[in-house]
Amino acid sequence: MPVFAKTVSGRYFDKIKPLFDVQNPQELAEKIKVCEEDSFSQLWYRSDYFMQREIPQLSGVLNLDKIASVK
Repeated sequence: MPVFAKTVSGRYFDKIKPLFDVQNPQELAEKIKVCEEDSFSQLWYRSDYFMQREIPQLSGVLNLDKIASVK
């Protein structure tokens, strides 16, 4: 997903961090990990009941270690 590919940019991260209510890349990575470990969230990620399709987890779409790594 091109939108998440841009998260390696520090400038782009500064633009999107209000969407996730975080101040730094570590907070975003932690929120994603907690969300994916939550059993209720996993139910929604596994499949979209109405559309019958898989919904990818964010950790599979972006590299959590590289968020805002390029200045």
